[in-house]
This record gives sequence, structure tokens and C-alpha cells, in this order.
Amino acid sequence: MREFVRSNLLGLIAIFIALGGTAIALPGRNTVDSGDIKNHQVKTRDLAKRAVTGAKLRPGSVDSSKVIDDSLTGRDVDESTLDLPAAGEQATTRETIVVSPAELTPSLAGEPEIALSFNRPAVFFNPSTDNRVAATLAVPANRLPGSDLRVSVVWDANGTGDATWATEFAILEPGPVVAVSEGADAAGNSPAVNTEVETTVLNVPAGAVRNGDVLSLKIARNADAPSDTLPVFALLRAVEIRYAASG
Repeated sequence: MREFVRSNLLGLIAIFIALGGTAIALPGRNTVDSGDIKNHQVKTRDLAKRAVTGAKLRPGSVDSSKVIDDSLTGRDVDESTLDLPAAGEQATTRETIVVSPAELTPSLAGEPEIALSFNRPAVFFNPSTDNRVAATLAVPANRLPGSDLRVSVVWDANGTGDATWATEFAILEPGPVVAVSEGADAAGNSPAVNTEVETTVLNVPAGAVRNGDVLSLKIARNADAPSDTLPVFALLRAVEIRYAASG
């Protein structure tokens, strides 16, 4: 037996090392530090629930990319990043009134024509004739006093080029604050066939209207203007009036 052990001692040692690995029992508690752990080996599953608390996070180590949207409240929010009114100012929102082709009135019977184009209503503004349409609406009661009204046309064309738009507005009731006021011509470009374009055509000044006034808008294509280079019909899809509303 002694001879067997002596002749196989090295083999027995090798087997012991292979089976036991290189684990070393550390004395006492709390004796494992960062130097005892291989880099990048501690995984999520190795952490106990609620093991990582706020006191264990390095200051400034958590930014917005690591926070769930809409999860922060109160003192956790940097108010300078929010679009808040200044002290004493009234909260506002931007609202839009959309006037469809069916709500527009041609200046002459049947001209410009209001019909369907690609199954959608449109006002057909001729490339060789100055046509116009009119809309009547009340200035919204929730418009923020001292703010203007921005009027835009949404249009497209079966061609490319610039369409030049002419506008005017008047106060019908209870006014008049102003009789008739014309806006400057506004050219909008159709960059591709049947691609909708929004062109701002008029800013009604803040002091020109009061909330509740009945406003008349007239919109025309100034086809005779040198800036109008669109050789086909301009198809008006909507008139949009944007304004600041009190919150």
C-alpha cells in the first residue's frame, strides 16, 4: 500500500486540484472586496432585491436616459427644462381652427370650383384667373389678449412651382375695429406633385381684433403675380387659423 501511494502521489495531487479548482476559503465575514471579483462578472441576478439604494449611487451617475418617462415628480424635476410661464404670467396653449373647403364661399358662383381631387375636397385655383374664397368666423373667446392670429393655407398641386396667395380681412361685428386690411402676398412652393404644403399667408395683428369679433377672411390666388410660377391648379385643402389660448 505504501508503495502504491508513493508511486501515485503526484497523480492524486493533480486529481485533487482538478476537482477542487482554485477556490480559497476566506476567513471571517465581509472579506470579499472588488479585488476578489473578476471584472464584469456581477450580474443583475446576483443582486438581492432592493440591494442597490440611493446612498450607493455616485452623485450625477443617473441621467434622464436611465429614468422612465413621466416617472419624476416634484423636487426631482429641473423646472428650468419645462416650458412654464414666468411668475405672474398666464399659462397658454396653441390651438388651431381648421376651415374645410366646404365652409368656404367662392367669390363668384362656381368660381373657383370646389370639388373632389383624389377623393378629397379641394378649392381649384386657376393658374390664369384670380379667384378668391371667403370664410367667416368668430375670434375665439379663449384667445389670449394681445396675441395675433396666424392664417395659413394647406394646399397641393399636380405639378411643381410657386403659387402666390393674397389675403384680406375685415371685422363684421360688432366692429368695425378695422374696415378692410390687406396682407402682403405670400408665395408658397410646391416641391413635388401632390405633396401638401402649408403656407402662412396672413398675421392678423393682436390689436386689430377683439375676442368675440366676427372676422371675415378672403383668400385669393394672385395668378398674375410674377412670383406665381405654378402652371397648374393650386388645390386648397384647408385654411388654418392658429392662436394662443389662455390655459
